[in-house]
Amino acid sequence: MKKLLSFIFVLCTIPLTACAEPAPAYKEGTHYEVLNKQASSKPEIKEFFSFYCPHCFAFEPIAEDIKKDLPEGVDFKRSHVDFMPRNNKEVATGLGKSLAALQLIKEEEKGVAAIFRHIHKDRKQFGSMTNVRDTLVSAGIDPEKYDAAFNSFIAAGQANQMSSDQKTYDIRSVPTLIVNGKYKVLSRGLKSEDDYKKLINFLLEKK
Repeated sequence: MKKLLSFIFVLCTIPLTACAEPAPAYKEGTHYEVLNKQASSKPEIKEFFSFYCPHCFAFEPIAEDIKKDLPEGVDFKRSHVDFMPRNNKEVATGLGKSLAALQLIKEEEKGVAAIFRHIHKDRKQFGSMTNVRDTLVSAGIDPEKYDAAFNSFIAAGQANQMSSDQKTYDIRSVPTLIVNGKYKVLSRGLKSEDDYKKLINFLLEKK
């Protein structure tokens, strides 16, 4: 994750002329890792992240820019990992279900921002999932819609899928982007956010 922080720092400090330079020839093992997995049937990007990860919080503006510039038909999916916080299993596992609920009620953007803000800007912790719910309601999330979605079989199934995907792709650090279910994005040698997005588009088109 130190490498990711260095990458984010570079994005904030390089001159604008550097962003206009041609992207490097992307190399396996340097810019991306090929996973021993079957590629997804449709082009997609899956971001594995944790609300408790400061690097994931710093990565949010980059992720938003990536989503805005994606080719038509490409899905950007979030998958919450369950290994943070280590001292509160209820919250660590429950946040994935909370994310699924927010997605179901079409309030992902507002809800994700509220949870990140609570942890990284307000410097507060969640003692329970009730605290998470209260934070979301305070941010303007409809409590009845959220409760119905959170307690649904669909949210439970999606949260279980996040946990399964975490094991499938052996996710041990975050944020991690998986493209088309087969390529893990690395940040080595990239000079700009534009380079990063070009790498992702390169991998989306790679068979």
